Amino acid sequence: MKLARNAELETVFVNSIREAMELPRTGLHRSSLFPCARKGKAIQVLKIKLREDEALFYAQGRSVHAFVIGDRFQPVEESLEKDGILDTPDGWTVVDGQRVPVEFKATRLSSRDFLDKVHQSLSSYRGAVADYLWQLLDHCLFAGTETGVLAVLFFMGDYGAKRKWCPDCKARVTWGQCKGCGWEGKRTELRTYTVTFDKRDFGQRWQEFETRRDLYLGTDDPLMVPPTPNWMCATCRPGEAIRCQWFGKKVA
Repeated sequence: MKLARNAELETVFVNSIREAMELPRTGLHRSSLFPCARKGKAIQVLKIKLREDEALFYAQGRSVHAFVIGDRFQPVEESLEKDGILDTPDGWTVVDGQRVPVEFKATRLSSRDFLDKVHQSLSSYRGAVADYLWQLLDHCLFAGTETGVLAVLFFMGDYGAKRKWCPDCKARVTWGQCKGCGWEGKRTELRTYTVTFDKRDFGQRWQEFETRRDLYLGTDDPLMVPPTPNWMCATCRPGEAIRCQWFGKKVA
């Protein structure tokens, strides 16, 4: 047997994935305004493309997303419009007889960081969890429903395959299982949440949409669009390209 790495074909495959991840959207889309309109304007003006590693990372989640959402929830990629702004839920399903939008996420965060039940203000959340919830709220805002579904694929599960000590009783873990209390780690996990938002969140959110839309459309200079510091600032390539003062900073 002979095995040799085929760099030429490798490039073809990677470019195909990158092109699929960069399919252009028509019109002004939510993703250009949130989580940061300055970032969206920089991508538009400078035509910033995905790096190879970024395209491959996003493709991991999209591949599972296409299988789960495409097979079970229809229709997929149905765009909604409100006052000139477009939004595209990942899919739709039915909860208590009502058709509701679905937001699908894939992450390397631990599933132990997510609670099974939450009843508190959305504004109290920060980081990736907040981003997931706000994005789902936006889908509900455009769909005209207070309820939506968040499906999260945890690539690394609860880090069970890497743990040496039980997170519950602190006993030794062997092959992902605690010999003390019987805890079993999860290598990969899919969790699905039904989320019902407070009515007051929607009015405040739409005001923010209108403000960002007007600022985004009012200039071709990304630095003239106010930034929205968030957890992605530390590695934001568009921010680096325009020398945004928040690039490289860790924001909770």
